[in-house]
Amino acid sequence: MGKKLALLFSLITHPLLMITYALVIYLKVNPFAFGVPNIGLKMPLVLMVFVLTFFFPALVVFLLKKLDFVDSISLNTSKERIIPYIGTAVFFLWMYITTRSNPEIPTLFKSFVLGSIISLFLVFFVNNFSKISAHMAGIGGIVVFCFSMMYGLGGNTDMTSLLGNTLGSRPVNLPSIAILVGGLVATSRLSLKAHSYQEIIGGLIVGVLGQIIAMRSYFLRN
Repeated sequence: MGKKLALLFSLITHPLLMITYALVIYLKVNPFAFGVPNIGLKMPLVLMVFVLTFFFPALVVFLLKKLDFVDSISLNTSKERIIPYIGTAVFFLWMYITTRSNPEIPTLFKSFVLGSIISLFLVFFVNNFSKISAHMAGIGGIVVFCFSMMYGLGGNTDMTSLLGNTLGSRPVNLPSIAILVGGLVATSRLSLKAHSYQEIIGGLIVGVLGQIIAMRSYFLRN
């Protein structure tokens, strides 16, 4: 993969965008779970999620760069990632507190947000020993989320039929697409020499583990 293409793909699949992507996927596939017939009626929610989980955390990194607390917005060292991780955790928690008591938001999405927070704290902890890939942690969460939607977790029934009706005449296998994207993310991070193979695998494990912990908490309790 060329360096420019790898950089572009890394930007598009930035871990801060994963919660927004999950919401858009969910709304596109099954807007009725949110009590609306189409995604357009929930754009204010999408905007709120984008602002809280991407814009504000990205702003923290931008300000740190301007104040010379970090050398690059890419956060190339484990030490540079400490403050951004803490700032991101604050906004993710704010997001979760804002949505968890809203009956119009499906349980599966609330679980995904909680799983993202758990993964973030795990990444923060492991970051003290190894600079594991936050990109892979994010895409690992998306893979679990897509499997959960596809196979009916959280009250989603006949999801294959819904996917076919929403995205075209032929049903779309969301988990397969997510896995393919995950492979491209891993390739792009390795091409940029941003991480080692071990850091890529570690990030993926953390992302999957965070979502599994959150889902067990939600769906065994409720």
